[in-house]
Amino acid sequence: MKKILFTISVCGLCLFSCTKPDDGGNKPEPDPDPVVDDFVPELPSDNSSEGVRHLVMLTDFTGSDCPGCPALLQALDAVLEDETIAGGVVMTAAHQFKDTDPAYFSDKTLYQSFDITVFPSLVINLCDKYDVGVTSQANLKSWISAAQAQAPKAGICAAVGVKDGVVYVNTQVKALEDNTFRVGAWLVEDGIYAVQEGTAN
Repeated sequence: MKKILFTISVCGLCLFSCTKPDDGGNKPEPDPDPVVDDFVPELPSDNSSEGVRHLVMLTDFTGSDCPGCPALLQALDAVLEDETIAGGVVMTAAHQFKDTDPAYFSDKTLYQSFDITVFPSLVINLCDKYDVGVTSQANLKSWISAAQAQAPKAGICAAVGVKDGVVYVNTQVKALEDNTFRVGAWLVEDGIYAVQEGTAN
């Protein structure tokens, strides 16, 4: 299982790719023109937030060997039963509690950026970290609602294409004001199973 995190500053159009090493241990050169037109989404109008779907990204720092971590997920599941909240949320998880986790994310970039010392911890929009009271449904609703209430200042579009076994991601930002934006992309293998500590199953 491999997970790859890219953190880049975006000013206009940015392109990056990831490839698996070949049998000789050398990474093949990426395609010089990797953008797949069919995957490029329609961008919002210039200098306007019209057409931008405002989503709040939740990142759960967790692990299958963390007995207290299911409590956050259970609280989030309860909160996201409210469709008015769930419709504006994207859930992600960073399995970084212990390297025995089959979904362990070995890249420490995200972990170190937010100084994660407590599991579970919740990071909202790659900006705000919460590690106290994260199993409280009232707290979660308050934090998510506050993030959703913030007016979006940028629209981020992404296009993904696979060519010759190489995954290409094309991102573009349209912003209402000049700024530096971080765009994270995960390449994740599916079908990963583990016994979760702290649960009956």
